[in-house]
Amino acid sequence: MVATGRQVYEERVAGRLWPQTVALALGHLAAGEEVWLVSAAPVELVQIIAGRLGLTGGLGTAAEVRDGRWTGRLASPILHGSAKAVAVRALAVERGLSLGLCHAYSDSINDKDLLAAVGHAHAVNPDRRLLRLARHQGWPVHRHRTEPWRAACTALLSRLRIPFWPVRWWPQPVERMSMWGRAQVIRRPRRTT
Repeated sequence: MVATGRQVYEERVAGRLWPQTVALALGHLAAGEEVWLVSAAPVELVQIIAGRLGLTGGLGTAAEVRDGRWTGRLASPILHGSAKAVAVRALAVERGLSLGLCHAYSDSINDKDLLAAVGHAHAVNPDRRLLRLARHQGWPVHRHRTEPWRAACTALLSRLRIPFWPVRWWPQPVERMSMWGRAQVIRRPRRTT
């Protein structure tokens, strides 16, 4: 599993990390703060990603192991939704951290309980529902994009009144340091004749 996790990181994850999000994490580390990656992904993969980024550690979904082999069952519930907040609270107790001083970053409404558990919640490239919640709560919203040309094309097309529709091209995972991006597909309207 660890070898597969390393391969997945190199082939699928490393190139999709938002540089601005990684810079946020590294800024916290430079300030002497702990930075933990919290994900519903298998804990082995989460720890590989955290290690490659130089983070303090990672929390993820743990599979049951007996006699050195995976049983195919989970050792704990999937680390998703409110389970993330529970795990982070336990981590804070274990590490002696004050959640009121902690920051959390997410792009999904699924992490609302995690964001509400900390003193400094941030929405990064949020989905629509998280954006609405962030605005209501007064949380900072970060827009990280890796391709400035896409924003320029979108602005130009909107000025020219050419229709375009935003389309997700990859499912967004949960925790996220916004590892997966979004793309816009530009289409011409179908002619009806």
